Amino acid sequence: MAFEITENKLVAKTGDLQLCEDQIVVNNHFAAVIDGASSKTERTYREKSSGRFAADLLKSAINRLPEDATFEQACDFLTYSFAKYYHKENTYHHLENNPVDRPTASVAIYSDYQQEVWLIGDCQCLVGKKLHIRQKRADQVIASVRALYLELLLQSDGFTVESLQAYDLSRDYILPLLKTQIEYQNSTNNHPFSYSVIDGFPIIDVNTAVIPLGSNNKPIVLATDGYPKLYTSLSQSENFLQKALEQDPLCYQKFQSTKGLYTGNISFDDRAYLKIQPK
Repeated sequence: MAFEITENKLVAKTGDLQLCEDQIVVNNHFAAVIDGASSKTERTYREKSSGRFAADLLKSAINRLPEDATFEQACDFLTYSFAKYYHKENTYHHLENNPVDRPTASVAIYSDYQQEVWLIGDCQCLVGKKLHIRQKRADQVIASVRALYLELLLQSDGFTVESLQAYDLSRDYILPLLKTQIEYQNSTNNHPFSYSVIDGFPIIDVNTAVIPLGSNNKPIVLATDGYPKLYTSLSQSENFLQKALEQDPLCYQKFQSTKGLYTGNISFDDRAYLKIQPK
């Protein structure tokens, strides 16, 4: 291993790691953070949420990834790991036609052999001090719609921040949009809202990135989008998150999200942070 892990953290939004849909992977050749997508339906896989199942499946696949894999080869290998499961369970054709039911994940991977960081989906990374992030356009639009709806609710009688933390009507309001946007997931229609993820179907070249390290010998940070602002230190990233949640627990002002900090939870989303020092 020609790198070391200097900081790492994995936290479930509920406080229960058994329910966490983010994962961290470290072996001799790769280091990665995985963000399993929150399910938009009640469908489960082996008694796990689709997001947790996707994260576990992807973690296992990264641990089997050939050391010298290129980005393109990794995309094929990781996609096949999902597709193989679908074929085994005779669900491939159903999932091909019903993307809302697919186990889905985003990932940020450091390849020690290739000396590159790979982004697929909406995870993020810092190489040196340069931030790389590939947000979905649809999520930004839907988060803005949710913010508008929350503003309207809070201006009317009977709604408070606390009552909406207990039951967020804005999540119900945007759920049809969240389900509909999945039609653009790995879609080859060349639509402005199309986006890439790992879901067992060919990954499109939209919100992916290959970031060569070059002569960089500064720390690399990989993180999921449970961190609204990423810093080169874990403490700074955590402090920003906690202050944001204190000031804006519904997550619609300081930073806009499709969900907020709900009663009983400890954050608005699961989160994973991994700081790597190349040797």
